[in-house]
Amino acid sequence: MRLRLLIFFIFLFTSNLLAENISKNNYDENKILKEAKKLDKKILVFISRDDCPYCEIMKEKVFPTADVKNILNNNFIFLEVNIDHDSLPFELKKNFQGMTPTFYFISKNKKILNRYLGAWTKKDFIFILNENIKK
Repeated sequence: MRLRLLIFFIFLFTSNLLAENISKNNYDENKILKEAKKLDKKILVFISRDDCPYCEIMKEKVFPTADVKNILNNNFIFLEVNIDHDSLPFELKKNFQGMTPTFYFISKNKKILNRYLGAWTKKDFIFILNENIKK
């Protein structure tokens, strides 16, 4: 199961141009924002932590589905931040309430557009993604 998860994230990160620049503890916010502007995409920050069962549900059951991968790859720059190891980018610490998973949708101008707490079914997460494409 972990191997499938690893393959999924390798695929997800290599599918966008920032893959080599987005890694744990190496967030270059300026490069991410520049790429978001260049590609006209929003940034989706997925905040997780070690031993979070709801984060694992998202990673194992929702993110790997073809529909979700397609929407993410075509519309967002996806960034996972594990708060047990990483600091929060884009000044999210001011807004973060400590619950994982938390999803932040951020504009290419660094504005927080939406925040969603908790795990979601594939259907609900696709709804959330589509809702944030339109903003």
